[in-house]
Amino acid sequence: MCCKASCVSSKITLITGPIGSGKTRYLNRFLYQDGVGGILAPSNTEKTTYHLQSITTGDRRIFLSEEMFPNSVKSGRFYQSEETRQWANELIIAELSSFSSIVFDELGKFELHGGGLTPAFVAALNHPNLEIYASVRDTNLKAIIDYYNLKQFTVTIIDLLAIE
Repeated sequence: MCCKASCVSSKITLITGPIGSGKTRYLNRFLYQDGVGGILAPSNTEKTTYHLQSITTGDRRIFLSEEMFPNSVKSGRFYQSEETRQWANELIIAELSSFSSIVFDELGKFELHGGGLTPAFVAALNHPNLEIYASVRDTNLKAIIDYYNLKQFTVTIIDLLAIE
């Protein structure tokens, strides 16, 4: 990762709260701003199916579901699409040089095991002069900060429960 002596490091904003607190809705406001790329993870109301959606193209693909779907693999209570995960990582990495801000919705258990959006998030951390916005469930916040050694960056934490 960039050390502060060798490059201008990224600015990171973590949006946190429990499940259903509006983290994705909060990040949705970035959809209408110029210079923003990345991924949103909208779910159904029951939180049993999650998609990954490109902010720039609107392309939306199923990522997690409690119900089995084509080419999915069981992971905990969900079936997961490795193809969608790979697509999202490639999309974000390709956008790093084109945008001033990148959105990650959301960093969680998959990332804490090196999966999920980890390749793209690490690439973003190594990309200078980038604003990174990421949602993180409150129960994973400390672990995400520690796992990615985020204390070396300028980090702002927005707790959605504190601003209600």
